[in-house]
Amino acid sequence: MTTELPLRDLTIGGLLRRTALQYPENIAMMSGEETWTYSRFDQCADLAARKLLTAGIKPGDHVGLWTDTEPEEVVLYYALARIGAITCFINTCISPSDLGKIIKRSDIEHMLVGWGYQETNFPRIVRKL
Repeated sequence: MTTELPLRDLTIGGLLRRTALQYPENIAMMSGEETWTYSRFDQCADLAARKLLTAGIKPGDHVGLWTDTEPEEVVLYYALARIGAITCFINTCISPSDLGKIIKRSDIEHMLVGWGYQETNFPRIVRKL
């Protein structure tokens, strides 16, 4: 006897789309004073996915995501999932030398970086690597 799993054929990007269609005005996430509905979240993920594809990120590419935990990071994650790229989350507190090792071990081909965290300037460190 097999048990049918209801999410078996559903991707992460597809789950967001389905939720946005079913509950477009429900709150998906909040950050400070800002509120994101599922409809807005889904639209932003689509826009980001198109821009990432235009920038040369392809399905199967390994993409490092080194940012603060902000709504935009969540949108990028869903955008990467939607196009079939593999997201490699990078801890905001990692040392530059460890970052280089992670990039090599994870076969990261592209890096998406935020401005930084505490005293760490992410773009400067990535440019040096």
